[in-house]
Amino acid sequence: MHGSDEIGIRGPAIQLNPILESDHGLKSTLLRATYEVQDPGILEVADDGTLVPKSEGETVVTVRHRGLRASKAIRVVPEMPKFVTLHMIVHVPPNTPDDAKIYAWFPLKCNSDKGFYENQLRIPLHAEFVFQVTRTDGAVGMDRDGKTIERRYKAAAAGTIEIHVEQWSL
Repeated sequence: MHGSDEIGIRGPAIQLNPILESDHGLKSTLLRATYEVQDPGILEVADDGTLVPKSEGETVVTVRHRGLRASKAIRVVPEMPKFVTLHMIVHVPPNTPDDAKIYAWFPLKCNSDKGFYENQLRIPLHAEFVFQVTRTDGAVGMDRDGKTIERRYKAAAAGTIEIHVEQWSL
Protein backbone atom coordinates (compact mmCIF):
# COMPACT_ATOMS: atom_id res chain seq x y z
CA MET A 1 0.00 0.00 0.00
CA HIS A 2 1.70 3.16 -1.24
CA GLY A 3 1.04 6.57 0.24
CA SER A 4 2.09 8.82 3.06
CA ASP A 5 2.10 7.49 6.59
CA GLU A 6 1.22 10.93 7.95
CA ILE A 7 -1.64 13.37 7.29
CA GLY A 8 -2.62 16.68 8.81
CA ILE A 9 -6.05 17.65 10.04
CA ARG A 10 -5.21 20.84 8.15
CA GLY A 11 -3.22 20.47 4.95
CA PRO A 12 -3.27 18.78 1.57
CA ALA A 13 -5.51 15.84 0.74
CA ILE A 14 -3.72 12.50 0.76
CA GLN A 15 -4.70 9.27 -0.91
CA LEU A 16 -3.56 5.69 -0.42
CA ASN A 17 -2.60 3.75 -3.53
CA PRO A 18 -2.95 -0.02 -3.10
CA ILE A 19 -0.94 -1.86 -5.78
CA LEU A 20 -1.84 -5.41 -6.75
CA GLU A 21 1.04 -7.43 -8.21
CA SER A 22 0.46 -10.76 -9.93
CA ASP A 23 2.81 -13.75 -9.88
CA HIS A 24 3.88 -12.72 -13.40
CA GLY A 25 4.92 -9.22 -12.31
CA LEU A 26 1.91 -7.32 -13.68
CA LYS A 27 1.10 -4.41 -11.37
CA SER A 28 -2.21 -2.57 -11.17
CA THR A 29 -3.71 0.05 -8.90
CA LEU A 30 -6.92 -0.90 -7.13
CA LEU A 31 -9.15 2.05 -8.02
CA ARG A 32 -11.87 0.90 -5.65
CA ALA A 33 -11.02 -1.26 -2.66
CA THR A 34 -12.36 -2.18 0.75
CA TYR A 35 -10.65 -0.30 3.57
CA GLU A 36 -10.86 -0.97 7.29
CA VAL A 37 -9.60 1.46 9.94
CA GLN A 38 -8.57 0.18 13.35
CA ASP A 39 -9.69 3.40 15.09
CA PRO A 40 -12.33 5.26 13.01
CA GLY A 41 -12.31 8.07 15.57
CA ILE A 42 -8.89 9.07 14.23
CA LEU A 43 -9.31 8.51 10.52
CA GLU A 44 -11.69 7.37 7.80
CA VAL A 45 -10.82 6.18 4.29
CA ALA A 46 -13.08 6.83 1.29
CA ASP A 47 -13.62 4.11 -1.33
CA ASP A 48 -11.05 5.78 -3.61
CA GLY A 49 -8.36 5.72 -0.87
CA THR A 50 -8.68 9.36 0.19
CA LEU A 51 -7.78 9.78 3.85
CA VAL A 52 -10.23 11.78 5.98
CA PRO A 53 -8.53 12.82 9.23
CA LYS A 54 -10.77 13.30 12.27
CA SER A 55 -8.49 13.67 15.30
CA GLU A 56 -4.81 13.45 16.24
CA GLY A 57 -3.40 10.00 16.84
CA GLU A 58 -2.22 6.88 15.08
CA THR A 59 -4.21 4.01 13.64
CA VAL A 60 -3.80 1.15 11.18
CA VAL A 61 -5.52 1.06 7.79
CA THR A 62 -6.04 -2.30 6.08
CA VAL A 63 -7.04 -2.74 2.44
CA ARG A 64 -8.68 -6.00 1.30
CA HIS A 65 -9.11 -7.36 -2.19
CA ARG A 66 -10.07 -10.93 -3.20
CA GLY A 67 -8.68 -12.55 -0.07
CA LEU A 68 -5.51 -10.45 -0.03
CA ARG A 69 -4.75 -7.70 2.43
CA ALA A 70 -2.16 -5.07 3.24
CA SER A 71 -1.90 -2.76 6.24
CA LYS A 72 -0.25 0.54 6.96
CA ALA A 73 0.05 2.66 10.13
CA ILE A 74 -1.15 6.24 9.58
CA ARG A 75 -0.41 9.10 11.97
CA VAL A 76 -2.74 12.13 12.09
CA VAL A 77 -1.04 15.40 13.11
CA PRO A 78 -2.53 18.87 13.57
CA GLU A 79 -1.16 20.35 10.33
CA MET A 80 0.90 19.43 7.27
CA PRO A 81 2.36 21.98 4.85
CA LYS A 82 1.06 22.07 1.27
CA PHE A 83 4.54 22.85 -0.07
CA VAL A 84 8.16 22.29 0.95
CA THR A 85 11.24 24.21 -0.18
CA LEU A 86 14.00 22.34 -1.97
CA HIS A 87 17.43 23.99 -2.13
CA MET A 88 19.56 22.42 -4.86
CA ILE A 89 23.35 22.90 -4.98
CA VAL A 90 25.41 21.46 -7.84
CA HIS A 91 29.21 21.55 -7.85
CA VAL A 92 30.58 21.33 -11.38
CA PRO A 93 34.02 20.42 -12.76
CA PRO A 94 36.50 23.26 -13.48
CA ASN A 95 36.23 22.74 -17.27
CA THR A 96 32.54 23.73 -17.24
CA PRO A 97 32.01 26.62 -19.70
CA ASP A 98 31.49 29.96 -17.96
CA ASP A 99 28.24 30.56 -19.83
CA ALA A 100 26.80 27.07 -19.19
CA LYS A 101 23.12 26.85 -18.38
CA ILE A 102 22.60 23.96 -15.96
CA TYR A 103 19.43 22.14 -14.94
CA ALA A 104 18.62 19.59 -12.28
CA TRP A 105 14.91 19.23 -13.06
CA PHE A 106 14.69 23.05 -12.82
CA PRO A 107 17.14 25.77 -13.88
CA LEU A 108 20.08 26.52 -11.61
CA LYS A 109 21.83 29.87 -11.20
CA CYS A 110 25.60 30.24 -11.16
CA ASN A 111 26.95 31.40 -7.80
CA SER A 112 30.45 32.32 -8.99
CA ASP A 113 31.47 33.60 -5.53
CA LYS A 114 31.01 30.11 -4.09
CA GLY A 115 31.86 28.13 -7.24
CA PHE A 116 28.63 26.19 -7.69
CA TYR A 117 25.16 26.38 -9.20
CA GLU A 118 22.07 26.59 -7.03
CA ASN A 119 18.39 27.45 -6.82
CA GLN A 120 15.35 26.95 -4.61
CA LEU A 121 11.93 25.68 -5.58
CA ARG A 122 8.68 25.24 -3.66
CA ILE A 123 7.36 21.76 -4.37
CA PRO A 124 4.02 20.21 -3.42
CA LEU A 125 4.33 17.95 -0.38
CA HIS A 126 4.84 14.28 -1.39
CA ALA A 127 5.68 15.10 -5.03
CA GLU A 128 8.26 12.68 -6.41
CA PHE A 129 10.59 12.97 -9.35
CA VAL A 130 13.73 11.45 -10.89
CA PHE A 131 16.24 13.82 -12.47
CA GLN A 132 19.72 14.22 -13.94
CA VAL A 133 22.04 17.21 -13.98
CA THR A 134 22.22 18.50 -17.57
CA ARG A 135 23.49 21.42 -19.61
CA THR A 136 21.54 23.03 -22.44
CA ASP A 137 24.19 21.81 -24.92
CA GLY A 138 23.16 18.21 -24.12
CA ALA A 139 25.99 17.28 -21.75
CA VAL A 140 24.94 15.18 -18.75
CA GLY A 141 26.59 15.21 -15.31
CA MET A 142 28.60 12.09 -14.47
CA ASP A 143 30.44 10.76 -11.43
CA ARG A 144 34.18 9.95 -11.35
CA ASP A 145 33.50 6.47 -12.78
CA GLY A 146 31.74 7.92 -15.82
CA LYS A 147 28.24 6.91 -14.69
CA THR A 148 25.38 9.31 -15.26
CA ILE A 149 24.26 10.94 -12.01
CA GLU A 150 20.57 10.25 -11.54
CA ARG A 151 18.70 11.17 -8.37
CA ARG A 152 15.26 10.37 -7.00
CA TYR A 153 13.60 12.90 -4.73
CA LYS A 154 10.42 12.80 -2.65
CA ALA A 155 9.24 16.05 -1.10
CA ALA A 156 8.70 14.94 2.50
CA ALA A 157 10.16 18.03 4.21
CA ALA A 158 12.12 21.15 3.34
CA GLY A 159 15.74 20.33 2.64
CA THR A 160 18.89 20.62 0.56
CA ILE A 161 20.27 18.32 -2.10
CA GLU A 162 23.95 18.73 -2.89
CA ILE A 163 25.41 17.04 -5.97
CA HIS A 164 29.01 16.83 -7.16
CA VAL A 165 29.43 16.49 -10.93
CA GLU A 166 32.93 15.14 -11.60
CA GLN A 167 32.74 15.21 -15.41
CA TRP A 168 30.38 15.92 -18.31
CA SER A 169 29.34 13.47 -21.00
CA LEU A 170 30.45 14.49 -24.47
